[in-house]
Amino acid sequence: MPSLRILLVDDDSALRTLLRTTFEVADVDVVEADGAESARRRIRAARPDVIVLDVHMPGLTGLELCEQLKADEATSDIPIILLTGS
Repeated sequence: MPSLRILLVDDDSALRTLLRTTFEVADVDVVEADGAESARRRIRAARPDVIVLDVHMPGLTGLELCEQLKADEATSDIPIILLTGS
């Protein structure tokens, strides 16, 4: 049973697949979201240990979502790794 649960948030499905495959080799439980709203639903359903968050997403950007999550007492202590292809 994996001991670490990662929420992977990226609008690029190919990149999510690549990262999920990489993490799963290390026996990490990976949950995916394709944007900010999907990420919020995933967080409410099952709190992740770490969030890997794409900086550049349509709509609410990863930076904006990160800011909101850090401002919310319920999610402020979840570590966030910002990811960008820029």
